[in-house]
Amino acid sequence: MTSNHQPTPTTRQERIATIDIIRGFALLGILIMNMGNFSSPYSYMSTGDIYDWPHASDRAIEWIAAIFFGGKFYTIFSFLFGLGTIIFMQRAEQKGYNPVTLLVRRLLILLGFGLIHAVLVWSGDILLTYAITGFFFIWFWNKPAETVLRWAWGLLLIPTGLLFVLSVMGMLATGVDPEANAGFAREWELQIEQQIAVYGEGTYVEMIQQRLVELGEQYSAFVLVLPQILAMFLFGVYAAKIQVFQNIEPHVPWLKKLWRNTLLAGLVLSILHIIGIAGFDPEVPSIYHVLIMFHMLSGPIVCLFYLASIALLLQRENWQKRFRWLAPVGRMSITNYLMQSLIGTTIFYNYGLGLYNEMTPLVVFGLSLLIYLNQVLLSNFWLSRHRFGPIEWLWRRWTYGKTP
Repeated sequence: MTSNHQPTPTTRQERIATIDIIRGFALLGILIMNMGNFSSPYSYMSTGDIYDWPHASDRAIEWIAAIFFGGKFYTIFSFLFGLGTIIFMQRAEQKGYNPVTLLVRRLLILLGFGLIHAVLVWSGDILLTYAITGFFFIWFWNKPAETVLRWAWGLLLIPTGLLFVLSVMGMLATGVDPEANAGFAREWELQIEQQIAVYGEGTYVEMIQQRLVELGEQYSAFVLVLPQILAMFLFGVYAAKIQVFQNIEPHVPWLKKLWRNTLLAGLVLSILHIIGIAGFDPEVPSIYHVLIMFHMLSGPIVCLFYLASIALLLQRENWQKRFRWLAPVGRMSITNYLMQSLIGTTIFYNYGLGLYNEMTPLVVFGLSLLIYLNQVLLSNFWLSRHRFGPIEWLWRRWTYGKTP
């Protein structure tokens, strides 16, 4: 069945407040982790304590970030992307439109946003990854809920299995070729030196060239990233199909069970990851694969713990009032995400204030909170006068072919 009318964006009344609040909460965690990478070669320095911060407060912030934030919030974003996409497709179908056609258009636009962001602003972009992974998502959108759940768990275990194989192979090779291990350690140091030189002192053109190199390296490992992202999409699809967030009250017992199970498993995996980071030696690269394995397991599990926690808290009126101010941040999630990159890179990169690798983790953490607070105020102000954020407006305008 097709309709003679053009498809229309989701109305205010159709929005689900809990999803917006969780998305707003996730943006804080994403900012805290991304600020570390905006400000320094954090991903390399934090692993194995290559940069040994002298103050206990700075080291404490690094541990807190790794335990509570690292890998836990982009997975929430992924979950919500899957959940929001399935709701978008279901509503399009109910109104008589072809949901796949609309989704493809939506993903192509997101792909464009991601490419611009990744090449011109910051190579750590997630939108490009979401757009690419979203095309695999199409196959699952109309599958039964239990089928989707089985696929989600299976996909989550694929990168874990691959990393386990890499770890065993690395351990077997450690005693055979110590020179190769020393080369891995040197490459680690060169990556740090290269990022400091380019982002701290280089030109904007050199930064674009560096970002292209980093994107190539990131997408060479896409076989590990795609299954996890797609798994989180599918967990979101499952939640949408059984209508957890559309109608939370009857799902409270299920959410409480999920909360208990993910709390225990998440703590154990996060602690193992942190212990591994503290003892990581770049000259024994096989251990690095074990660290990534713990990281890729703990992130999704702690993500589900956070989701269950917020959903349960929002069943209480007093917590609804406390979290209400986060909803506008979530409604402008892409605008706020891109704004975080523009602000962060302008503060730290050489074309801006040039503070790359100059701030301690504690100062960067405080700056993250300050930026986020301003985003909360700006989002509430903007949406008191407009229906959509600027990027959200463009996304809808180009998806639906009409002005929202």
